[in-house]
Amino acid sequence: MLQGFLDLAKERLKQSTSDSLSAIVASLRPMLESEAYLTGVKLRLELSDTPVFQMCPDDIQQLLLNLYRNALEATPTGGEVRIEVGLTKMHKPYLQVRDTGCGMTPEMQARIGTPFMTTKQHGTGLGLHQCLNIAKSYDAELSIQSKPQQGTSVTVCFP
Repeated sequence: MLQGFLDLAKERLKQSTSDSLSAIVASLRPMLESEAYLTGVKLRLELSDTPVFQMCPDDIQQLLLNLYRNALEATPTGGEVRIEVGLTKMHKPYLQVRDTGCGMTPEMQARIGTPFMTTKQHGTGLGLHQCLNIAKSYDAELSIQSKPQQGTSVTVCFP
């Protein structure tokens, strides 16, 4: 019940604007590059133009930062994180974060999005749960492909 009130209050504070995924990711570029440098991970950005649609930029930034920080934490020094923004063959805008990190077992993948479930020593277990909620609020599809010791790819495809 308390969560419902918090969500309602948060909805009132959100400011919806017309923006594009590529513009939002580009605006975060300096911060993303800085975090990659500090962790010794190579960052590759591949930004194609995407159409403008109604969104709350804070939501999209939070979605990207949660996925990006998960990728950074999973990737060893010298590894790579790739952020790609573009259009699918069906002309839908998408955001993809891929890493060359530790990957996840099928058992871990089955528990994705469970609140407070984390594999991190200092994690809260709310990051992916929040990403799933943001994707759901936009009727977007969030898909995850991962293999142990081969990395993880998370794609969010917007309608």
